[in-house]
Formats: sequence, structure tokens, C-alpha cells
Amino acid sequence: MTQHTPGPWTQHGRHVRKDNERCDIPLFYGYEHLPEHEGYANAHLIAAAPDLYDACQAAVDAWHANSRNFERERDRGTPTWLSACRAAIAKAREAIP
Repeated sequence: MTQHTPGPWTQHGRHVRKDNERCDIPLFYGYEHLPEHEGYANAHLIAAAPDLYDACQAAVDAWHANSRNFERERDRGTPTWLSACRAAIAKAREAIP
């Protein structure tokens, strides 16, 4: 179960918005200010996060929907893309108390 703010989010300069509400992205890490281009890049990545999460979850769900894939995974190992999707989903869920 996810508890994040559902997408879509949109990027506006160094900010990310959900339903026209501005959510500031932290542009400081420690005491150093990020260069402007990194702030914009972070905003794009954060805006894409809900879509990326949903895509990973859909890929994992599609894999699990085919019962033959459990045998394939047992016999041939887990495909790299599936491990990456599972890891990304787990990482996104780590912050959930």
C-alpha cells in the first residue's frame, strides 16, 4: 500500500506541483547550493516519480500474473529488469512507517 501523494505531478522550473499546489523541492544538500541545472533536473525526476513507481508496479504485476513465470524464475533466475523493479518499489516504500 502506498502512502505518497498520487500523481500526476508536473515540473515548473525548480518546483513540482500537484493540482496547481506548489511543493518546493529542497535545493540544498548540507550547506552547498545545487547548481541551477541540477535543481531543474531534480524537479523533472521528482515529477516523474509517481509514473515511474506505477510503471514498475505494473511490470511486476504483469510478470506475476503469468504462473509460468514463477517456474522460469525458479529455473533460470530472476530477470535483471524484474530485480530492478522490485528494488525500486521496495526503496520507495522504505519511508513508509
